[in-house]
Amino acid sequence: MRRFIRNRAAVIGIVVLVFMVVFCFIGPLFLPYTETELFYMAKEQNTVTAEDGTVIGFIFEIDESLTFTSETEYGRVSNNTPFVETTKGSLLSMEERDLTALTSKDTDAEYYVSMMSGVSGNEQAVAAFYEDGTWIMNVLTDSGFINVSGTWEYHDKEEIRMNDRRIVNAVLNVRAAPSKAHPLGTDQGGRDMLTRLMYGGRVSLLVGLCVVIVELLIGVTLGGIAGYYGGKIDMVIMRLVEIFYAIPFIPLMLIISSIMMQLRISPANKIYYIMFVMGILYWAGVARMIRGQILSLREMEYMQAAEALGLRTSRKIFKHLIPNVMPLIIVMATMDLGSIILTESTMSFLGVGVAAPYASWGNMVSAVTSATVMKNNPWIWIPPGLCILITVLAFNFVGDGLRDAFDPKMKR
Repeated sequence: MRRFIRNRAAVIGIVVLVFMVVFCFIGPLFLPYTETELFYMAKEQNTVTAEDGTVIGFIFEIDESLTFTSETEYGRVSNNTPFVETTKGSLLSMEERDLTALTSKDTDAEYYVSMMSGVSGNEQAVAAFYEDGTWIMNVLTDSGFINVSGTWEYHDKEEIRMNDRRIVNAVLNVRAAPSKAHPLGTDQGGRDMLTRLMYGGRVSLLVGLCVVIVELLIGVTLGGIAGYYGGKIDMVIMRLVEIFYAIPFIPLMLIISSIMMQLRISPANKIYYIMFVMGILYWAGVARMIRGQILSLREMEYMQAAEALGLRTSRKIFKHLIPNVMPLIIVMATMDLGSIILTESTMSFLGVGVAAPYASWGNMVSAVTSATVMKNNPWIWIPPGLCILITVLAFNFVGDGLRDAFDPKMKR
């Protein structure tokens, strides 16, 4: 214990892990939201039409600048869109512009508006970027190329309002910036990031703990049998270990994930299957380490004395072998917890781990689908990324501290 306490990194790791457990398992009790709760915002739409029902115009303004990595991210329109000019209540002209002819000069757009045009009742939303006297436009659909939030506002320079129609719709408050209601903002699905960060940590930590339990049960049992009995039993178990070592983990998980999708397994049950499969695939390393330790302990004098006294096999295993192997098991479990959390995060990032609407730190980071999101919405990926980094480091620090504390040859 003194050796462990003298290791400052290990003590810091313990403090961090205690904080993470409290944050993930107790924190949600004090939050008013759930991990799957969706939040909406009101979008007000003002339409001004001429006497014949033709839309005069209204726009959708956003107080932010947008940057794209390529011109193609702006999008273009293949069909024609009508634009209307009016003055003093009279229709002056109506023309159709071929929007495919509009291009951009670079990837920075200083201002973004969304214009509505068309006949009343059959309007069409057009995303328009005005840059250097040029409009870059794209028709917006339900799966539009960009998702922004704001309020509708009509600019009536001549103070003419012929027919006024106002519509207020509830839309998902996606990628909202941090605020008093949402301290870490909202994600791409309009869900509170702080709440999902807590629930996601709970899932990641539980997955790591359950996988470690499964791998230790299998690995310690088979490794102990191989080391104690030796001979053909040892050879068979070690060949089995080598087979499991040769299995490509990520491709296999991709196959298993596709099978679960075909079987329509719910996201809630999918978490348990992931735990079981990871535990089955991770036991080989534990078995090899335990076997080597048992082979070493079996040649010790006290084991030879126990053999000479004719003690039962169960007594020799549980009285002499397991207590001496326990420090190694504890250290391996601690080190593997960090590795498993990192693996689960990688799987969820690739879409083969924990699935929406349930959160894990990995699938929260996977929300970064473009450089635009990474640059303009850092609150979506930085908090879960930091949680993964800090938690894995904490487990590694604690594992190193335990290894030093249990090592009798360690000199301080």
